[in-house]
Amino acid sequence: MNKSLSFKYFKCEYSKNLKMLLYMGVVGFVCYIIPLFSMEPNIHTKTTNVGLIITLFALACYIIPIFMNAYRYNKKLANRNYSCPISRFALFNVNYLVGLINIITFYTVFYFLGMLIVAIKLPAYGIIYYMPLYFVILLIGICVYTLNYFVASRANTVIDAVIFIIMYTFVFSMIVGLVEKLFSISHSINEKFITFAGFVNWGNAYNDCIALNHPLKIFDKNTVYAMIVTHAITKSDIIITFVVLPIVAITSYALLMIMAKKESAENASEISNSYFGYRVLNPVYMISAIALCTYAFEGKILIVLILIGIFTIIYLALNFIYYRKFKLPMKEWIIYAATIVLGVIFSLIIAYNESKKYELFGDNTPETVTNIILPLLGLR
Repeated sequence: MNKSLSFKYFKCEYSKNLKMLLYMGVVGFVCYIIPLFSMEPNIHTKTTNVGLIITLFALACYIIPIFMNAYRYNKKLANRNYSCPISRFALFNVNYLVGLINIITFYTVFYFLGMLIVAIKLPAYGIIYYMPLYFVILLIGICVYTLNYFVASRANTVIDAVIFIIMYTFVFSMIVGLVEKLFSISHSINEKFITFAGFVNWGNAYNDCIALNHPLKIFDKNTVYAMIVTHAITKSDIIITFVVLPIVAITSYALLMIMAKKESAENASEISNSYFGYRVLNPVYMISAIALCTYAFEGKILIVLILIGIFTIIYLALNFIYYRKFKLPMKEWIIYAATIVLGVIFSLIIAYNESKKYELFGDNTPETVTNIILPLLGLR
């Protein structure tokens, strides 16, 4: 009985969201298919315009999760959906799957239609490389969509959902960047942890493979040639795409299902009080930003203070949005002070590690270390 009701709910939701798929189709035709027809035949322009469909697919992976969670942001819609005689598990799964099916359908149809047009107009291109690119981007898209769906489900308003997704886009990169500096890791890969980086890196690399008709080359991180190749795929890209992203997606889906039982219509339009939202993201961003910028600007104390002021304004603005009032509770001011202290402590650790590293390579220590940080540490 429950399975039958769940399937009926799925059919109802899918039919309701067909209009969304139609709108996506119009955008895909205007932004991707029409430009393909304007490509000059048999001339190697070193581009396939495949980046257009990848960009549209990537945008869908960020926008559609908000639409599919829209019922959670309105009390009337939340009451209607939660009153359905199906489990919360089924409710969340249906909305998750409907959005996922729509973006995969859109991506698949327009991707292969574009491939067909390119094959006809530019037969010298390596069309065979469209196939591996399709599956790599599909995997990245499913993982990013799953993460963003979970993130959007932790918000109780549309504004909070948009802010959460934007913050999660960069938070992993911020954390990895801070860890790299704390442990003096010379080879930086933090930019690869921006959630849309996979779309860009793999799309650019395979675009070259298709346009130049040569196989994809995977470089080791220490290879000098990899550093001068514009669109190189490294082993770190492989690990992030095929190991890290799937783990993040599986974890997000598991958390989504675990928390589904606790959801209620009363939360709609209320303060987004989840630990996966402002409560943790704000301090993480503040600590990382202060730690990284304090060391980054060599001896320019005024710039550092200005940046800390800007970070403070953003931090407070996000808290005003979080609490929906300008008067913040005392605990938030305590947390704010703690983030400043932790950020400075981390910057001192980074400076100390960097000073030790520079000792190995000569006296080229940056001004920040020599004139500001080392005296504070009592090392000069």
